[in-house]
Amino acid sequence: MPFIKRISLVLFSILCVVSQLISKEIESIYPGFEDWWHSPNLIDYDGFRRKLSHDCGVQIVGYYGNDLLGNPVGGINKAFRYAQLVIFGVNISPAPTLGIPDYNFQVTGFDAQGKNLQNDIGNAVPPATQFSGVVPIGLYELYIQYNSPQNDWQLSLGRLSAATHFAVTPFAEHYVSLAFDGNPWSLGVSNTNFRGPPFSNWSLLIDYKLNPQWHISGGFIGSSSQSINDENNKGVDFSWNPAKGTTFILELIYSWSFKDEENKLSGQLCVGGYYDTESFPMVSQKGTQQGLAAVWIIAQQHILNTNGAGNDGLSIWGSFAWTDPSSIAEVPYLISAGLAWQAPLPSRPNDALVLGAALGFFSKNLPNRDYEYDLELTYTLQLNPWFQLQPTIQGILQPSGNASITDALVLGAGITILL
Repeated sequence: MPFIKRISLVLFSILCVVSQLISKEIESIYPGFEDWWHSPNLIDYDGFRRKLSHDCGVQIVGYYGNDLLGNPVGGINKAFRYAQLVIFGVNISPAPTLGIPDYNFQVTGFDAQGKNLQNDIGNAVPPATQFSGVVPIGLYELYIQYNSPQNDWQLSLGRLSAATHFAVTPFAEHYVSLAFDGNPWSLGVSNTNFRGPPFSNWSLLIDYKLNPQWHISGGFIGSSSQSINDENNKGVDFSWNPAKGTTFILELIYSWSFKDEENKLSGQLCVGGYYDTESFPMVSQKGTQQGLAAVWIIAQQHILNTNGAGNDGLSIWGSFAWTDPSSIAEVPYLISAGLAWQAPLPSRPNDALVLGAALGFFSKNLPNRDYEYDLELTYTLQLNPWFQLQPTIQGILQPSGNASITDALVLGAGITILL
């Protein structure tokens, strides 16, 4: 069955590429193909989703991601793996039916299949973004959200994934490795309360736009052990014991822009941190220790505009993350940087070419482990609004800081479809 799935994905990708090349010819045979091909989602017959949203306030949430990667060189074992994540659900606004504006309710589930290549290589951070776990299906998010009439502040309450709201790496959607797609990876390696989809916790989050330049976010996150890998709970364990632990989180973002001789160039600085009062396992001995703190600094700057509009062109970004104490933080220090060239070809305005490098230093309490160095070069081929193909090449040097594991070369591609 896994082999059939892989072949089906490859054939579907080839079909989408061919369709992009001969779309006009297909339109002459099947009228309406062009409208479907350029619609926002794969499943949207005759605009029924737009009508459903406008008339009933119901938006269908659908996401499919699959990372197909292999390591022909290095690692513990040479293998080819796929990691697949599907997120599905609805977002409901009572405004059209009940006349209650500014509120919305969202519930989503997930389906995770496959296996990440991380265990075959033996490195610390998964080379695939998509989560693959022992539970194929479960609950992801369940929350209610309020947006102020002026759209300057937002309040979210329920089961949320904090890592999608805080410390987001610039141009994350254009990377395949979890070293760059999401957050500085050291923030979640020792703390399951700060991980991306499909992990979620009881949370109260507030976002406030002070003005066009300043944006502040913060909140409280219930530090409960994740039940996502529990076959009996499947993500629906709603228990929360505040005495067990709570994460306090805060982030400040400053945005700016200036003009060079011809174009407007924008930049952003993000500074944030969290403190989790939960007790965590110690990295080098048995037992637990209470309290884990983290601080991050993330910056990006658009340095070259190639078409005189938007953010097309070349941008640089960098980040630094610190977690403490090192007795429970597996990677206390992480430095990351990258380049992003959006619209690298005049005929491909939605494509992107990205390069990333991340250097993570392991805890001094872990003997014979010093650092892991991750590299990635990926091209994002945006075939249409709902289909994205990302050929990638990755290098993993000194996996898990262990000199006995040979450096690994990772080849493959990521697939993203908005259902």
